[in-house]
Amino acid sequence: NKSRNKKRKLNTKRFLTVLIVAFFSIYFVYIMIWQQITISRKDNEIKALEEQITAATQQTEKLQQELEFLKTVKRKEVALAIQKARAYGDLSENSEYDEAKNEQAEIEGKIAHLEETLDNAIVLDDAELGTDKVNVGNKVTVHNIDDGEETEYKIVSTTEADPMMFMISDDSPLGKALLGQRKGDSINVETPMGIIKYTITNITK
Repeated sequence: NKSRNKKRKLNTKRFLTVLIVAFFSIYFVYIMIWQQITISRKDNEIKALEEQITAATQQTEKLQQELEFLKTVKRKEVALAIQKARAYGDLSENSEYDEAKNEQAEIEGKIAHLEETLDNAIVLDDAELGTDKVNVGNKVTVHNIDDGEETEYKIVSTTEADPMMFMISDDSPLGKALLGQRKGDSINVETPMGIIKYTITNITK
């Protein structure tokens, strides 16, 4: 009887040990799966934020006007051009028809792009724009450490960028380097000509 009791106790201990090991194994697997789900969600959120476009109210209105023009005017014009070209007969050797169809595809592509841009746009409020650190919408004066030249740039969205007017995209090398920086900070910008060093001397609206 004593031998049987010992065996039973031993078997019970083994069973409990196996049960505890199995429990913790399942628990750790659950934790790992939950972490992967959380990381995946964060990655999707970051991706969604990256796809968003920051734009000033004026620029947003300009894009909306362009979209409205393409939808109400250009669509009708190209539809009439296609209808007119069809009247010429054989479409296999109809250059007017081909040109009209190509133009139609181009217009529809522009419309789709503008709609996506406006759907993802974050409209900036100038009243809420600060000057403590660089953000989209700010004007930033930088001092080129190598040649001593000072230049003022405005940080804008990719749709507004115009380097000739010193309006640089927040996605450009210099724009990316400037974002989040404060007056007095120094930055290094990689260019085809090498690394250029700047110091931020002023931030305004």
